[in-house]
Amino acid sequence: MVSLFDEEQIRGFIKQKLNSHDWWFLFPMNQFDILEDIEKSFYSGSANKDFILLLGPHIPGGSIALAKKAYMPPAMLAGKLGAMDYSQFHDRDIIQFGQEGDDPLQALAQITAFSEWLGPID
Repeated sequence: MVSLFDEEQIRGFIKQKLNSHDWWFLFPMNQFDILEDIEKSFYSGSANKDFILLLGPHIPGGSIALAKKAYMPPAMLAGKLGAMDYSQFHDRDIIQFGQEGDDPLQALAQITAFSEWLGPID
């Protein structure tokens, strides 16, 4: 299902999910094949309602996926991203991933732009 929202609605929706700490915020850095694999592996059937892909000009970097943590705990997420140590995922909600050779300054700029666009969290 496709839904259209204005910028303030998107911002409010994202803040609500961030405040819950129940969702992964996945910034794919052009790694959409990994997002597709995650969706197929953990969010098929009725769980699909808990995998949300936001696309558009109001989203810094152009896209972000929200995935409910209940279906994909840290160890499983780390495995999909090729990380050996999943302890780094336990206290985090925002995960940015890419491939070797990606510009780390571009990655930092994307997260910084997202934070500035989102504004203060309640």
